[in-house]
Amino acid sequence: MTELNSRTLSAVKLGVFIIAFAIGILLYMAVKKDVLVIVWGTLLIFGIALCILSGLSSNATTGAGPSDLMYNLVIGAVLTLVGLAGLLYSMTSLGLVYIAVIVLIGIAVIGIAAALINNKKEASL
Repeated sequence: MTELNSRTLSAVKLGVFIIAFAIGILLYMAVKKDVLVIVWGTLLIFGIALCILSGLSSNATTGAGPSDLMYNLVIGAVLTLVGLAGLLYSMTSLGLVYIAVIVLIGIAVIGIAAALINNKKEASL
């Protein structure tokens, strides 16, 4: 994929967030459950979009931290996980403990995957 400059990518992210928020409102209107469905739907859709848009970010690192690509990918995955967990909590009868376990397992899997991806990248250098 082609790499975009940071201003263009920020504008795209803002547009995607507005679309995700609008879809969250539509989701709330469709299910008529909790108002927090707007938040959970927005996080879920925006997180997925961040994961997809991470391919347009720079893969260069500054030395100490992760690349923009890895940062956006991990943040997008965590937002997706939180949105999904919130929707599960709002729309199902799963208890809070089960949702917390799902989130913890998801964060652990995301952390392991990010570490393995970074290790593969460093080994190829």
